[in-house]
Amino acid sequence: MKKHVLLSLAVSAVAALSAFSTVAVKPASADELRYYYPDRETRDTYSSEVIPCTNMIETETVTQYRMPLYYATGELTNCCGPVGGAIVVGFYDRYYTDLIPDWTPYYPATNRYKRADTTYVPAVMRELYTLMRTNVDDVGVSQADCKAGLQEYFSDRNRTLSYSSIESNSSFNYDLYKQAINANKPVLLFCNNVTIGKPGFSQQNQSTVFSYQTIPGGHIVVGYGYSTINYYNGDTITRTDHFILVSSGRSSLPDAYINVGSTSWLVDGYAVTVS
Repeated sequence: MKKHVLLSLAVSAVAALSAFSTVAVKPASADELRYYYPDRETRDTYSSEVIPCTNMIETETVTQYRMPLYYATGELTNCCGPVGGAIVVGFYDRYYTDLIPDWTPYYPATNRYKRADTTYVPAVMRELYTLMRTNVDDVGVSQADCKAGLQEYFSDRNRTLSYSSIESNSSFNYDLYKQAINANKPVLLFCNNVTIGKPGFSQQNQSTVFSYQTIPGGHIVVGYGYSTINYYNGDTITRTDHFILVSSGRSSLPDAYINVGSTSWLVDGYAVTVS
């Protein structure tokens, strides 16, 4: 598989496709939806898709150093809000080192984000669990409590967090999402019945196999990039797909792709800025 990776701070970027600029998404129950996964992955449904091709080429744009890939460890229940919040905290701790006390979230030699430890990141999740009022009014968190709790976490550390919607006229705006990524900002995505996946190319079988899992109900992920994949038969492009790259909060697939050909899964999305 040939793969081209372009960082968000690089000059080149994937060209915006007008067909994906705005897509209506918001369900009628958006204000009442609760977000309460990922602690019970046994309720996920699994599927796969085989895409015949002799080659695939991916063009990818991501935030600087990509994103932490934290997930729940079983101590907390209904905790995708605190997990998503901890991912944002881990991302910004690289730039503001007091956000996770006594712990460095990346490897200085490689600049890669570490997986969560067993002490410091879980402590962040526990604090966010309280600040977001998890399981207080109902299972999980509301969107409002999740956003307010994350803001309070940063405020308690003398930092200011602000949100910028990636929607226009209550519709997902792919251009705004890409602008956030290009500006090195994580995007907090509030989802409902979202399907995440991962591609695997086989030269021997001349195909790409996408393995998918659909997460029932409300779930929160953190976007850190976008990708275009072209599939080839010889020198001819036979298909093109566009994806959002996310830290999913799932132990089984922490680094995942979400196809933006259909965005009915998205309830709301916000670029997160910390200063």
